[in-house]
Amino acid sequence: MKKEFDYVITLRRPDAVLFNFISQLMLFLSLLAFVYTAIYAPKPFGYYFAIISILLIATWMYARFFSKSEYVSYKIPLVIAALGWLYEAGVYKLVAVLLGVAFLLEKQVKFAEEIGFDSEGLTFNSFPSKSYKWNDLANVVLKDGIITLDFRNNKIIQKELDSDVSGDLEKEFNEFCSRKLKEQHA
Repeated sequence: MKKEFDYVITLRRPDAVLFNFISQLMLFLSLLAFVYTAIYAPKPFGYYFAIISILLIATWMYARFFSKSEYVSYKIPLVIAALGWLYEAGVYKLVAVLLGVAFLLEKQVKFAEEIGFDSEGLTFNSFPSKSYKWNDLANVVLKDGIITLDFRNNKIIQKELDSDVSGDLEKEFNEFCSRKLKEQHA
């Protein structure tokens, strides 16, 4: 059952340049290994498997290179490369595991974090999710595209929002938080 929130704030998406670079490097090295396998494969099946992997990854990379999209996902080629490495014998299966881990981590690394606010408190949609009750907080303020969470234990979290918020919505949100904090501290 999905929880309903009064307000959901989307935070700025994290910079994934390093993760993208590592993914591209792993895919490039995989392509080189598959080309080597295609040339020197002792079995015909290995040759065809390597050629198919090369074509699929290279086609995907070519399409992404000319894409104007801001968000780039490497999930499909990482899975193809992992399957290609699974075919290889010996310790190369470890490379397949590393590519599989990169596949699993990509969504979490590139995911824009959200904070949901309701009558009970607030919840971060991170993995694992973090929830706080209103009585854990001293103050919550949304101003100029920055959310500030001031905790009673002197911990402060400030995060930049993904998009601009209108003045009216900012005022409404701040009043909601102020009212919930007063109810808890009364």
